[in-house]
Amino acid sequence: MRLYLKRDTSHCDARFIILNEQGYERFYAVNSANHKYGRINITDLGFNKLCSISTIPLPLFKAYTICDNKDTIRLVFSKNTVRPVCYYYGISWRITGDFLGKNYEIVDHDNKVLLSHYNTHSRISDGYELVIYDENRLLLLLSSVICIDSIEITNSKQFQTV
Repeated sequence: MRLYLKRDTSHCDARFIILNEQGYERFYAVNSANHKYGRINITDLGFNKLCSISTIPLPLFKAYTICDNKDTIRLVFSKNTVRPVCYYYGISWRITGDFLGKNYEIVDHDNKVLLSHYNTHSRISDGYELVIYDENRLLLLLSSVICIDSIEITNSKQFQTV
C-alpha cells in the first residue's frame, strides 16, 4: 500500500493529512486540546478517533506512547547521544536508515520491512511517500511515522553569517 504524508497548515489543530495513491484524503492527524502535554489523534475522514499519540516532555528524551484499539507501544527518541537513536518498547520493531533525513525503514525482528519512508516529494502531494508492507499494523506504522516526522532537532549544525 502506498500512502502520502503531507503537513496540514489549514487550521491550528491540524498536523498531517494522509493521502491514498489517487491523491484523496484517507486519514487526518490532529492535535487534541484536552491533553496536558500533547496528544495527536489519527482520525478517519469523519474525525472519528482511530489511534492516539501522547507525549511527555523529558530533558534528554522524547517519548511517545501510541495506542490503537488493540495495542499500546512506546517510541523513545534519545537526544543525549552523538548519533540520535529511536527505540521501540512493547513491540519488536526498529528503525533503519536516516530518520532525521526522512529516509528510513521500519523493520520487524526478523528484518522484514514493514514500512519505507522516502524524502522524495511525489507528484500527488508535496509531502513524503510511504510504502506500507504490513497493512495489519497500518495505524501503528502511521503513528510511528508521525512521531518521527514531528521530531525537531535544535542542536543541528547550521551556517551563520559572521
